[in-house]
Amino acid sequence: SAMVHANWVKAVYQAQKKLKQGLHIQEPVLVMFPSKSVRGNKWKDDFHFGDAVVNVDDIAGLVQHIHGSVQIIVVQNAKHDLFLSVPEVRQKVIQLLFEWMTPHSNKLLHKK
Repeated sequence: SAMVHANWVKAVYQAQKKLKQGLHIQEPVLVMFPSKSVRGNKWKDDFHFGDAVVNVDDIAGLVQHIHGSVQIIVVQNAKHDLFLSVPEVRQKVIQLLFEWMTPHSNKLLHKK
């Protein structure tokens, strides 16, 4: 596994702690993540079809603390970096992203 720097771990911990206290976000929020986590110490094909970096149950729990206009999309057979998933899944992620962006684009692009 790659070396993880202490400051990075500290930053993640602090962000999660703040998130657990609740965040009120005025802008539309899209949270997309894989449908399952995968684990293992050696490479296996399952890593192409799940999150090998974080526990998706943690994501699902933390996102509940974001208040506002939040849409949660769980993507089947996606990996941690959704846009690096296998082509069929990546195309679905892009489609879902654009479907979400379309009704929100005016607000996001023309914020005053």
